[in-house]
Amino acid sequence: AVEIGKWPDGRKLTQEQKELSLQAMIAWEMQNLPEEERTGYMGLQECSSKSEPVPNLLFKSSDTLH
Repeated sequence: AVEIGKWPDGRKLTQEQKELSLQAMIAWEMQNLPEEERTGYMGLQECSSKSEPVPNLLFKSSDTLH
């Protein structure tokens, strides 16, 4: 219901119902799922200074406009 904003019978969820449903879903996930399977899980994050550069696959450096 939360994902599409409707109950199975087609009625729209109110804002309060969306909020309560999300809270219930997150509470259930906390008790029943490992962290990496929960809503909003982002995985390990690193600072951009530690990340490796991503090569430009669309343009050669000589083709750039400066």
